[in-house]
Amino acid sequence: MTTSSPVRVGWIHRAKVGDSISSWLHSHERARKAVEAEFGDAVHTEVADGAGRAEGFTAAATDFAERGFDLVFACDTRGGLEVLPVAERFPGTRFMHNQGVDLAANFGTFREARDEHAYVSGLLCGAMTKTGVLGAVGGTPGPLDLQIVNAWAIGVRTANPDAIIHDRWVGSYFAEDQAEREAAVVTELIDLGVDTFGGTLTEMPTITKMASERGLWSMGRDLRSVHQSAVLDVAYIDWAPFYIREVRAVQDGTWRARHAYLRSRDGVVRNTEPAAVVPPEAAERARQASRALQAGELDIWRGPIRDHRGNLVVPAGTSIGDLYDGPEPEPDLTRAEAYLTSRQFAWFHEAITGSVDPLQAWLEQDAESRAL
Repeated sequence: MTTSSPVRVGWIHRAKVGDSISSWLHSHERARKAVEAEFGDAVHTEVADGAGRAEGFTAAATDFAERGFDLVFACDTRGGLEVLPVAERFPGTRFMHNQGVDLAANFGTFREARDEHAYVSGLLCGAMTKTGVLGAVGGTPGPLDLQIVNAWAIGVRTANPDAIIHDRWVGSYFAEDQAEREAAVVTELIDLGVDTFGGTLTEMPTITKMASERGLWSMGRDLRSVHQSAVLDVAYIDWAPFYIREVRAVQDGTWRARHAYLRSRDGVVRNTEPAAVVPPEAAERARQASRALQAGELDIWRGPIRDHRGNLVVPAGTSIGDLYDGPEPEPDLTRAEAYLTSRQFAWFHEAITGSVDPLQAWLEQDAESRAL
């Protein structure tokens, strides 16, 4: 059954659109505007920004539902947890939780395969480092962060088998002194000989700006940084194809609650063209990897892979999906995707110094998130 009236779609964000320099919020807002451009008068969109965490997400979701919105996206890991009870009270509104885990009749989840484009950026960073010493800077090592930094490390080592990576975690993504924290660890890493930065890179522009100022290299994760002199490529997220498909599914009556795991082939996980400073051979290797990922022909998690303690975590001839030993994956998820979001995936690649215990940090972040 199709609908002729405008589809009403809402987005809920932790930060304020006008105030935030967060690459995460910027990517979602850019995609919302793409939805408006695609559907014109056939869609009505609104943003509830500055929601903070728990109470703000509950209030925003309730307001959208009470006003009869058709589809609501909760774009925060912790804040989205508060939306499921609202969905249960308002079965006529569809909800989707970014980075969520719960599924209900009118409540789905969506997450992005950041490992794919991080690997491509790693190929470029590994090719460009002169010292062979790279730095990975992140906020807190949760499951998605481990996915990104490990995939980046695999790409680095593919291009430069002897490279080493020093990791640093500043403990937050949105602290009041976030820029100062990041600047301090960048300075520390430069003193250790780091000349190329990558990994998670947090939400702020501090790292790529400092690298540009120092004449060093970095991958980027925000399209707004593509012209900075340090940036070898930008591993960015284009939510527009996904949002457009979801709105169209509401229009034609085919929308269903599911776990949407979005990859390169979905047009969501993307890399910009390598910067002009990248040698042609290295640039072409990155392009070929991107094409292979889009075609589903490249498995970056194929063994042998060792962790930072020297343990063989993925033996030769296997991949992480073969090693998954948890419950049967949720509908629409593969065994590999289930592994990447499970506690089995609590290790650093052997190229990384491993400055924290990833499982302990993972558990602490999870406990803190649910206690908020």
